[in-house]
Amino acid sequence: MVKRNQINNCHIVTHRHIYIDYNRYITNKQQIMTPDQLFNFYDYVYSFYGKDGIYPENERTIPQIAEATGEYLEICFNSDSHMTWGDGDSLDRERVRDIMNKNLGDIDNPIGKKYTTIN
Repeated sequence: MVKRNQINNCHIVTHRHIYIDYNRYITNKQQIMTPDQLFNFYDYVYSFYGKDGIYPENERTIPQIAEATGEYLEICFNSDSHMTWGDGDSLDRERVRDIMNKNLGDIDNPIGKKYTTIN
């Protein structure tokens, strides 16, 4: 379970022009989620790509997941993007994985190799 202090007051999300108020919601005036929903999504992604996850090869951390999620939400909230937030579904998880692999590399493709991403 993600603890709020692990994310350093969600600076990762707020620096991406997404408003957060721990008592209310995260929004860009188009889409809304509660902080608990966001932290549940971090847990969900971690259960797949974290140290003891289903695909633990890259041992992703909560801060890495939070950073990639912030980047993904920024893409989703961009009016020019065809990507939309799916309430934390498997497609959202896979897109966050792709962002982590692109930014951090992975065991099969070090940084700098070309990736096939899910759009």
